[in-house]
Amino acid sequence: MTDKILLVDDDPGILEGLKVVLYRGFNLRTALGPEAGLEMLRSTGPYAVVVSDLKMPGMNGIEFLSWVREISPNTVRIMLTGFADMDSAIAAVNTGEVFRFHTKPCPASILRQTLKDALDKHQAAAGMDESEPSRGADTDPIHASLLQASLTAKELRVVDLIRRNASSKEIAQMMNISTRTVETHRENIRRKLGLAGTRNNLYAHLKALSD
Repeated sequence: MTDKILLVDDDPGILEGLKVVLYRGFNLRTALGPEAGLEMLRSTGPYAVVVSDLKMPGMNGIEFLSWVREISPNTVRIMLTGFADMDSAIAAVNTGEVFRFHTKPCPASILRQTLKDALDKHQAAAGMDESEPSRGADTDPIHASLLQASLTAKELRVVDLIRRNASSKEIAQMMNISTRTVETHRENIRRKLGLAGTRNNLYAHLKALSD
């Protein structure tokens, strides 16, 4: 059972500040941005708790924590942001199943208690699952494939939209990038998933992995 906590923010100053406040009593790791956070999950996971900022480039905290939930269901997810609003809080809870939502600056005593509560929640969930088969990335074909492929944050966002059957034009509009860039991402995803040089439809392949 792990007690590791991953702090994810695109501001190195924020990460250093959190480490100063929390270094006593917690097993901390940090990641500079969502892409680095996903790489940490791949290389040094699992984590008991992940704390994420909301406004980050490439993938916001809600999307990032949604991937954390799918990759590692027992990881307790916390949102810590300076851009709090009701819509963001609702989206964080509904999409990423966030345990707590705190605004910056969050008093050290509250943050420390939140992490203790999150670790207790993780320990309880892990105890309940000891006699059950794991439902994490190792037994979920699509997430095992995505983790093994080492997709970037933007590629994971494209995958998520493809799985919703969005067209390249729709993906371009939602991600505010060109259709040509979307096609480049699609080709990179196909290559990383071992589909380069085949006629396999990417949407059908992802759907088959999910079934």
